[in-house]
Amino acid sequence: MNVTDEELEQLIRNLDDQNKTVAKSFLMWLLESQMIDDDDMLTPIDIKAIEKARKEQENGETSALEDVKHELDV
Repeated sequence: MNVTDEELEQLIRNLDDQNKTVAKSFLMWLLESQMIDDDDMLTPIDIKAIEKARKEQENGETSALEDVKHELDV
């Protein structure tokens, strides 16, 4: 079901001040949730970077985290 911006605006206009605060909090939560979902998607660039990293690991071109920590005294 599609909802137009005008329909949402009309609903918000009809809310009392207390419910506008609740609606604002909920809409902000929805936007944040939407951004997190968008971040979960791998882009073609991400996929290429993962493939490159796997090849580097297979070719022995990477270092173990523990080795790096030891070298840096971390």
